Amino acid sequence: MLIGLDSYASLRQSVKGDMPGTPWLFATKVAGTCCLAIPVVFGAAASVLTVFGMPHRGGLLLIFSALAVYVVIHVCMGYGYYGVCKSYILSTHLHLYMAVVLFFLSGFTWPYYAMPRAVQAIAHCIPIFHMNCIMRKVNLVGATAGWVLPHLVALAVWLVIAYAWGYRAFKQWCRDQNLAPAPDSQAVA
Repeated sequence: MLIGLDSYASLRQSVKGDMPGTPWLFATKVAGTCCLAIPVVFGAAASVLTVFGMPHRGGLLLIFSALAVYVVIHVCMGYGYYGVCKSYILSTHLHLYMAVVLFFLSGFTWPYYAMPRAVQAIAHCIPIFHMNCIMRKVNLVGATAGWVLPHLVALAVWLVIAYAWGYRAFKQWCRDQNLAPAPDSQAVA
């Protein structure tokens, strides 16, 4: 979603000796975007916990660690959406649209157990469901990392999936911008 922060010139400058489209370059771009987004998310979470008097019984470190992973997942998914749309505006719209749809399926807007079985199965396959379960269990019940371990593992799996999807789109974008060689253009010695 925040891919628009990058411009062609800044990417050219950041590449210098590094091979464009490499996983390392993508990881630094994701980390740079997350450095902007994670403090905002932490501030929003802290305000909900304090200003609105949300009950809190669990460890803040667990909550903020899960939130940080969740933000990285969404930044990588933003790059993936760009790979699908090939447009900053359309990828932002698709990301926001999907966020709303996934929010409804997460069990936050109505009880998860009241959903039809098919919708429950879909809910188990999306990252916001697991983030919602972590927040609910840690804040309301005081759950420890061991108690929410299945949800943490699901977020870790989603992190790998989102990173691979975002990296694939980033690599294609580098090829489209002539920043990286085509995959079959090997140097002949």
